[in-house]
Amino acid sequence: MAQWNHVDKTLYAKLVYYGPAFCGKTTNLEAIHKLTCHDSSASLLSVKTAQERTLFFDLLPFELGHILGYKVALKLYTVPGQVQYNATRRVVLSGTDAVVFVADSTRSRVRHNRDSLKDLAANMQANKLNPAQVPVLIQYNKQDVRDAMTPDEMEQAYGVRPGKGFPAVAIRGDGVMETFLAATKVMLRRLVDKADDKTREVIDSAGLDSQVDKAFEPYLSRAGAMQSLPSMPGTAGPGNADAVVVAEGDLMQRAVEAGLTLGEELAVERQRSSRMERESRTYRQLGEALRQTGATFDHRGIIDRTLSMASEVVGAAVISLVGGENPGARAVAVHRVWGSAEDPLARTIPGHHLLARFVAGKAPVVLNDLTSEAGAAVPEGIRERFHAIAAFPVDIARGTTLVAYAPGPDGRFGEADVRFLSTAAAHLAVGLEKARLYQRLSTARDRLEVMVQERTEELRLAYDEIRSREQTKDRFLSNLSHEMRTPLTTVTGAATFLRDYESDPAARHEMADAILDACGLLNRHLENMFRAVQLQSSGDTLELVETAAEHLVAEAAGLAGTVELSVEIGSGLESMRVDHRRVVRALANLLENAKKFGQGEEKITIRLEPCGGPEPEVAISVLDRNERIPNEDRERIFLPFEQGGDPLTGKPTGIGLGLYESKAIAGLHGGSLEYRERDGGGNEFRMVLPLACREAAGRTEVAGA
Repeated sequence: MAQWNHVDKTLYAKLVYYGPAFCGKTTNLEAIHKLTCHDSSASLLSVKTAQERTLFFDLLPFELGHILGYKVALKLYTVPGQVQYNATRRVVLSGTDAVVFVADSTRSRVRHNRDSLKDLAANMQANKLNPAQVPVLIQYNKQDVRDAMTPDEMEQAYGVRPGKGFPAVAIRGDGVMETFLAATKVMLRRLVDKADDKTREVIDSAGLDSQVDKAFEPYLSRAGAMQSLPSMPGTAGPGNADAVVVAEGDLMQRAVEAGLTLGEELAVERQRSSRMERESRTYRQLGEALRQTGATFDHRGIIDRTLSMASEVVGAAVISLVGGENPGARAVAVHRVWGSAEDPLARTIPGHHLLARFVAGKAPVVLNDLTSEAGAAVPEGIRERFHAIAAFPVDIARGTTLVAYAPGPDGRFGEADVRFLSTAAAHLAVGLEKARLYQRLSTARDRLEVMVQERTEELRLAYDEIRSREQTKDRFLSNLSHEMRTPLTTVTGAATFLRDYESDPAARHEMADAILDACGLLNRHLENMFRAVQLQSSGDTLELVETAAEHLVAEAAGLAGTVELSVEIGSGLESMRVDHRRVVRALANLLENAKKFGQGEEKITIRLEPCGGPEPEVAISVLDRNERIPNEDRERIFLPFEQGGDPLTGKPTGIGLGLYESKAIAGLHGGSLEYRERDGGGNEFRMVLPLACREAAGRTEVAGA
């Protein structure tokens, strides 16, 4: 009797194949088993003796899928046809929800069929089964034998209404699924009609026939594609049934009932064990695959391994990872595809829309029949290649989704497939997150290494700067001590002479002049240092005035004390706008250097000439015929407190600020100062200044006269 389990939403029903001995009942179940359980996930249990085809019964557990909002689980039985086993037939028939009577179409078997029909009626009455409530269908089997009766003759012989019988050749599978389909439909209709009010409220009986047709569609397609089945005479063929052989004897009805119960439980447990073993094996394979790829944190390897494993386990023709970092984006990115060069839906705009619908969803989507479930949303060409599509979210935040395609004509995703793919998607999400975290960690580590290198370089530069400043300080102190000591010695000696010795006025006048000269030298050294400090002040400004070139040269020569001087002024330099006081100081420094290191054999030349550029400029060069400055000193001489010459053979006067000051004044104007070798021997210090200074070195112009 049917059982409605409202807790796990399952309907358990029983269908018995009845008929005379050797009519093909067991062959029917073997054909159904081969067509519906091609992966051997369910076992056909046959209880028999060593000599008899079927002593007790054959049992095939069969899950039809979701119908009426419930998972329909059927148990298909056959009974022994031999006359002496009537007790067994009566026990197996009890509680059945529908009967398929398998009649032998052989003409010589008419009497056997009629006797078996009478036996069926008597056993139904004994089990209190009302023929009006328990449907009985008739199958005309063995239509392939030479002396087989036609379906019309069978109808007349057994009183069957036209069109209500089902011709079949069970040994080839012809008509087997059609008989099974018709029996299932009529059985479910009767069960719905007999259900109590509470059950009728929760079941979905609308379109029952179409629901059953949809569930049987893949099996009917497989049966149509199969030309013939292997011959199955006698016992069930290898791999088709699990045989339980018992000793012959006069078995009591209680033993039959116990065997029937044990057979049912054994079939259910074997089915459950097979499913759990298969799922456990696939999960172990998935875990091992992700462990191997996850240890390398290879983003692409994790995806490819998961896709290949999922495709292999569920039999998907194509499986892909789609989506993107921005779930709201209109375009759907295809990250990786397994089994095809590209994602099948991504080839067309309607396909993109369907992918976008999958990506936007937050729960798995299973379309097990593209012809009816997806409707117009499925683009052309997809229905011809695939029968089902399933999508499983991987990372909702990033919009990534696993999409699997089951091949046609009867591919589908069962509950085990959905459960496995959901688990695979979850494992993939964890693996990808680990790979992303590893990548972020690697990036952070690389960035930290770069930061350490940059900071190390900054510290090295700071250390070099400190060392340079220390060296500058040392040079300053050395030069200053020498330059200060000389005039101080003069002052001290002259003052002592004036104090301790009496002399004529001329000698005293000479001593006083020496003191004044020494004080003047000290004053110049202090002024030079003050000017250097002022040049480094960020608040210093230019005092720009219009001035003539000859005036600049004349004042610089006077300040430097140069007597022998050759002046060359180019045309167009009658006037220039510069800081007159500072430019004079810069030129005077250059002239003093030329005079200091010269031998007095040739005039010093000062040349002013315009030079090209985006803005008009003037080049002021001081040229001499002194010894050329060595290459290694040509950059050093522009540093503060640095001097040319050899301090061991004779240190020149000064504290080494002249060239530094001149270069700073040129930079203050937005110009430059550089050293060149003079043609024919000698040196050239070339200072380039803009003819019309507006603003230089970020300092504000101050007008003055």
